[in-house]
Amino acid sequence: MTPNTDFGFLGNIRSALKWGILVGGILLLLFLANWIAHIYTDLLWFGNMDYRSVFTTILSTRIWLFVAGALAFAIIGGINIFVTYKLGGGPEVNPMSGDSFQLFTTLLRLGSLTAILVGSIAFGILLSGRWETFLGFLNSTSFSLTDPQFNRDIEFYVFRLPIFHFVQSWLIAALVVSLALSIGMYFLHFSLRGAVFTLTKPVRAHISILGILILLLFALGYYLKIFDLVFSPGGAVVGATYADVHARVNAFRIIIAVIFVGAGLLTFNMFGGLGTRLMIAAVGLCVGGAILIGLVYPNVIQRVVVNPNELRREAPFIERNIEFTRAAFALDRIEAKDYPLATDEAISAEMIEANQETVNDVRLWDHRPFRSILNQIQFFRLYYTFPNVDVDRYVVNQDGETRLRQVMLGTRELDSANLPEEAQSWINRKLQFTHGYGAVVSPVTEFTQEGSPIFFVKDMPPTQDIIPLERPEVYYGEISENFVIVNSNQPELDFAPTSGEPVYTSYQGDGGVTLSGFLRRVVYAWQFRDVNILISGEINSKSKIQYHRQIQQRVQKLAPFLRLDSDPYIVLDQGRLFWIQDAYTVTKQFPYSTPLNLEGEKINYIRNSVKVVIDAYSGHPTLYVTEASDPLVQTYQKIFPELFKGLNEMPPGLRSHIRYPQDLMGIQSRQYLIYHMTDPTEFFNKEDQWSIPNEYLQGAFEEMQPYFLNMRLPGEETLEFVQLLPFTPANKENMVAWLAARSDGENYGKLIAYAFPKGVTIFGPAQVEARISNDQDIKQFFALVCTGEASCIRGNLLVIPMEDDSGNKQILYAEPLYLQATGLAFPELKKVILADSNDVVMEDTLEQAIASLTKSSAPLLSRQEKPEVTVETGKSKLEIALSNLVEALGSLKEQYTSLEKAVSEIQEATEGSSK
Repeated sequence: MTPNTDFGFLGNIRSALKWGILVGGILLLLFLANWIAHIYTDLLWFGNMDYRSVFTTILSTRIWLFVAGALAFAIIGGINIFVTYKLGGGPEVNPMSGDSFQLFTTLLRLGSLTAILVGSIAFGILLSGRWETFLGFLNSTSFSLTDPQFNRDIEFYVFRLPIFHFVQSWLIAALVVSLALSIGMYFLHFSLRGAVFTLTKPVRAHISILGILILLLFALGYYLKIFDLVFSPGGAVVGATYADVHARVNAFRIIIAVIFVGAGLLTFNMFGGLGTRLMIAAVGLCVGGAILIGLVYPNVIQRVVVNPNELRREAPFIERNIEFTRAAFALDRIEAKDYPLATDEAISAEMIEANQETVNDVRLWDHRPFRSILNQIQFFRLYYTFPNVDVDRYVVNQDGETRLRQVMLGTRELDSANLPEEAQSWINRKLQFTHGYGAVVSPVTEFTQEGSPIFFVKDMPPTQDIIPLERPEVYYGEISENFVIVNSNQPELDFAPTSGEPVYTSYQGDGGVTLSGFLRRVVYAWQFRDVNILISGEINSKSKIQYHRQIQQRVQKLAPFLRLDSDPYIVLDQGRLFWIQDAYTVTKQFPYSTPLNLEGEKINYIRNSVKVVIDAYSGHPTLYVTEASDPLVQTYQKIFPELFKGLNEMPPGLRSHIRYPQDLMGIQSRQYLIYHMTDPTEFFNKEDQWSIPNEYLQGAFEEMQPYFLNMRLPGEETLEFVQLLPFTPANKENMVAWLAARSDGENYGKLIAYAFPKGVTIFGPAQVEARISNDQDIKQFFALVCTGEASCIRGNLLVIPMEDDSGNKQILYAEPLYLQATGLAFPELKKVILADSNDVVMEDTLEQAIASLTKSSAPLLSRQEKPEVTVETGKSKLEIALSNLVEALGSLKEQYTSLEKAVSEIQEATEGSSK
């Protein structure tokens, strides 16, 4: 008897179907378990910081959006699949056998349901991912600024237009997928009946309706594109320019009319038109009309009408771009002032005396060499490191004198990856080595005779005679490992002193989620894929798991709608360590504003509206609103009312250390290079375009970064912490202006641009670097010392504006010089280079350099020359030998100079005799 191969084939299909359902069910359960575990742990994490409402607001919004998106697609897709079942039937032409037909019918139904289910989940997730857009739409705030073209508040473009675009594109995608599913289902229905797929009148009507809806949504898209013209990059400037206003607006309206004609053709086709030919014609009309009208017509207007008279045509739109870009980047707040100075006058002793506080705090320590030296003399153990150093100011009492000092700070963090390989156990990495310890604080100007920093705070345990630090543990930092468990049965290493046995501790703070039950240990073991959390006998009911400990990761998890400054910095206050993280509110939807890139994202509006303070011991973050007038932060305050506090609630000690963010200064500076010009004609011709100067670093010229100084601004009486950046003309190296950002007290956030007199040459940083390199004495020093076993590192060049009591102004240039042994990152500060408009000098100390530059025999600064202070540096014999070598080379240089002078005198005498 011949075996029934058809029955065997059908059996295999049924078996595969059962296994597929089983595997799919298991995968779905695993996905749900993973999702629930993450929700539970996030709920615990937010709750530990008292911000559970933030998480529940985001979670509930995402769930409702997911449900709405999934349900909407299920309705759209379900109706279309149901219609295909109703319209896809008909007489069987070449029917299958009964069992086969029944099986494939079942598969078709399961397949259609699966497609609807998968599509619903996908479109629900897509909608859920836009929770921030929907919450912004529901809680939007007016900007009190109107778009001059369409007379709409900026709120419309920032909060409403994005949601309209998203819903329109979401519906198009849902209908296109439904159309594809419908056509596929029709094809399968016809195949099951053994018939050839044809567009019958009912089928044609169904597909035409879907086509009409899609075309109408495209028409809506073109209507929204009219408003998008305020972001257009195609004209003389960003924004709606002449061709946009006089051509593209009308073109889009015509395209909308063409699309309605195409929709009308499809409507006619529903009732017995020309079948597929009319459908193709309708689609072709819309596509062709969009190309011909949307592209050709505006380009013709641009070429024929605008280009021959571009300035006259575009002037009103250039003015709009200038106004709105300056408003978007807060450039309209910059106060412009003149800075007249006599370029042919040298720095005088009177000028130094009038600016003694500023010169006393000239920053000689550059962050790169300073970090290198900290990782040589203050790390003490392999597993400690200084990942970064920061600049700040502190009021300190030193030698009986209380004054404001600029300092460099570094935090000693723990990097468990540097533990010896034999110590890389789970117990060590997760239970015992849990935190870093202490910080280092050093004045920016002072250094020892050996070229090492002087410290206000140092060592383990930390010195506390100048700046107290009673809680030096760093559980939350810039490189903190993802998770550790504290209060376990294992004692935690607190610190390892320079001598003696390690000191152990037990965590006393409230940071971390308590592992108080079996369920919590299970879900955390699942989340971190670490079974040791579940089975380790070292974990008890009081143990706490700390995670998201890296500062930026922690803030981003808490407030994902904020953009973060690249440099969180450490602050010592009330004996504790705090991180301050600047955060920005940004958008790319501000009309007429020229965008810039921020970490790969284009933005055209930015405000430093939030400062986040994080306790390095407890990890608790507090968000303070620093710019209450920002409509974006006002919207976020409506959404998350318990998340933000006013700046007046920040403790005074912390508030005295807030500073103008360097990233924001850099962004505003880049825009100001062009947008300091407010006249449309001058702007169009780029008559006064500026650039950011270069300085010589690490053997090459690099773009100058904003830098901090303690200085007295022109016309001011008090010393303050200021961030500066000089400007040069485009493609030129002389200075034309400098920008100052203030950070102290009521002046926080104020920006002042000081412009040098036009037609006067002021040396720029690159020109001063060239003067330094060309100086005969400095060149000889480089030739003698900076070769072979040692190399020279030139630090940041500082441009320091100064003003005396009579209002006279000058510029002082300062650059430190470090010496470093080849192959060992151990730089030592050996020389100080100063320059003015007439002279360049290099001396061993700042005091000597000032005396040399001003031709003064008496010391002008109220500080000792190289302080007679010794610091435990832990130098090796090689390093001591290199220091001796440097001193010997210095002596050799003096002998060489004397010899060269004698030879020169002999040559002059010989030439005189010849004459």
